[in-house]
Amino acid sequence: MNTYDGAFQLNGTGISGWACATDSSSAIWVEVLVDGLVMGITRSDLQEPKGCGFWLPLPSTAFADGSKVQVRVANTNAYIGEGLTLDDAPNACGLEGELHVDRGLTLSGWALDSLAPNTTLRLFAIVNEEVVAETLAKESRYRPSQGDGHGFTLNLPLKFADGQEHIVAIQDAQKRPVPGSPVTIRVWPKNVADWIENKTRFEKEDRKLLAALVRRLELNMPGGCASHGAEYAAWKHVFPVPKPQGTYQVSIDLPYGTAKHKAQLLREQKNIALKSSGVPGYSLLLREGEHLHPHALAHMLQAQKATGAGVIYADGEQIADATPCFRPAWDADAFWAFDYLGPFLVTREVCEATPHSADDTYWALRARLIRTATTMGGVRHLPQILSQELPIPSDMGRTKAVQEWVATVQHGACVEDKGGINRVHWLTSSLPSVSIVIPTRDRADLLRPCLESLSKTHYASLEILIVDNDSQEEDAVALLTEAAKQPNTRVISYPGQFNYAAINNYAVHAAKGDYICFLNNDTDALDPAWLQEMASLLASREEIGCVGAKLLWPNNLVQHAGVLVGTHQLASHIGNQWMSDEAGYMHNNQIVCQRSAVTAACLLTPKKLFEDLNGFDACRFPVAFNDVDYCLRVRAAGKTILWTPYATLLHRESASRGRDTSPMDKARMQREMRFFKQLWGSYLDPFYNPNLPLSTVTEPYEGLAVPPRGRDAR
Repeated sequence: MNTYDGAFQLNGTGISGWACATDSSSAIWVEVLVDGLVMGITRSDLQEPKGCGFWLPLPSTAFADGSKVQVRVANTNAYIGEGLTLDDAPNACGLEGELHVDRGLTLSGWALDSLAPNTTLRLFAIVNEEVVAETLAKESRYRPSQGDGHGFTLNLPLKFADGQEHIVAIQDAQKRPVPGSPVTIRVWPKNVADWIENKTRFEKEDRKLLAALVRRLELNMPGGCASHGAEYAAWKHVFPVPKPQGTYQVSIDLPYGTAKHKAQLLREQKNIALKSSGVPGYSLLLREGEHLHPHALAHMLQAQKATGAGVIYADGEQIADATPCFRPAWDADAFWAFDYLGPFLVTREVCEATPHSADDTYWALRARLIRTATTMGGVRHLPQILSQELPIPSDMGRTKAVQEWVATVQHGACVEDKGGINRVHWLTSSLPSVSIVIPTRDRADLLRPCLESLSKTHYASLEILIVDNDSQEEDAVALLTEAAKQPNTRVISYPGQFNYAAINNYAVHAAKGDYICFLNNDTDALDPAWLQEMASLLASREEIGCVGAKLLWPNNLVQHAGVLVGTHQLASHIGNQWMSDEAGYMHNNQIVCQRSAVTAACLLTPKKLFEDLNGFDACRFPVAFNDVDYCLRVRAAGKTILWTPYATLLHRESASRGRDTSPMDKARMQREMRFFKQLWGSYLDPFYNPNLPLSTVTEPYEGLAVPPRGRDAR
């Protein structure tokens, strides 16, 4: 049974406080009661206090001397804090209002002194006890019942767009906090040309060069990836590899380098003193002809000592054309498919514990060392350009080592070598039953090809559950009637306003399958084995929580190759610049790999996990971001999100529902964006390199982060 913690107090003409489950900091729904009657319900999703705060105004009829005020968790008998009576309540500060993080550095809301409702309040933004901005609460877009024109918009200084977390308090002249204050913001530089111009640590010419680069990116001018040529050289000059602290004495082996290569390497390394005796403490997997940055070993050693990792790898660039290789954090599925690590440092303990044979190739040895390191300290990534690298050959000779590895994960799994890219085939026998959930309203022209493609899908135990949201068109009603007569197909009704999250939650309760496949009605499966591929991945390991598919536009461009979380504190699809058969950045369009999230246009997840996590959040995310929010909660529960290119579907995105163009839809979208930023705005996507941009004017993997968002091991 859940237990809860929290406290509350009278705040102006409302109740403010905090409430959460004792084993979680997640927001919950709470009710405010006066003399046993429920006067309002709200969610404890304000930033403060304690990250799960709430504020709820009370009607004027509630303010009678002797009235008893209580707060409890909605739909339970669990009460929060101590009850209070209005005649013995602490003196209210009289300040009412709301505070929202609109976008980036912009805060908004309303504030009113209930004891002097005609007064226009001056509000101050305070960071680290310093007033950084101020404004008057006199805008007319917020109209509380006590008066008109108490809204405010407050823009924080550009210096806070530095990628760091900042706690911002909003107070009036009497130092009374606006309800919802303080808030935590984390903003990446968005319009950073002016920001760069003002950074005094840059030399004048560097500022001009970087400003020109950023303006080019902001205007989305043509010219290809900005991580090439003069722009990349300028970026490296302004954001160089930092100089490490201290001197390191090491003994190191270069198993695939000559003695001359080893001596030259160590001569070039600064901050490194070579030990002349003893067994090597580390090995460096570096091919002859490849080079390290002068501070590379020091940074790798520093990261290894700080993290205890068995292997440390970093970013690099190609010797031939200086193209950078900005790598993701450790991802076993991606590594099974493709050795993306580049040169890496491995500890003596991992080397000694790794079995290998004389006929192992360089690439096979790397795979064996990495396998051992996953159980001896782990594998960590250092997002710094520390090496110049040779091209990877198409015949890597690592399939046998990968095959032995995946066989320990699932007995019977096998590896297919596809010319340097491996595909792992997981077992497809005895897969769990699947319920495909398809929300729909009218648009028989979309639903019909979707159902026809499902009729060709190869899967042993399959249920199709169509959820009708008030279809009225004659051909749609006829199609639903026809579909309900088909084997393993049911049509259930969900009347009322469109709420994608609520519709799917409702359907899951009615579903019979062990796995739930959320599928849009504007999709068309292109391969009969698509579901078998996704289900075999999900069943391969207990830690897999969701699997997503490759979705294509009708013109064969990729519409979805996973979701990148963090674009302007929101999220965006990966792959929109790639054709279906292109490799993508570092083979990201060809390999099974981890993502932070995948779209619910085609998402497979265990029914039990979905129910344990309370499904999609239908209150905060009725239409948008509910799938990304769910995936991030799945990851927070210790599970993994996978994306596969071997399950391919056509997707006519938003063809069924249409675009958000009405004022009501735009307001709803702004609200969902605000909630997402509050919950996940500080999330750092581990599968996207912090040297790459988070911007809506450039596609993922195209361009450079200005500045890099972090260079510590991850």
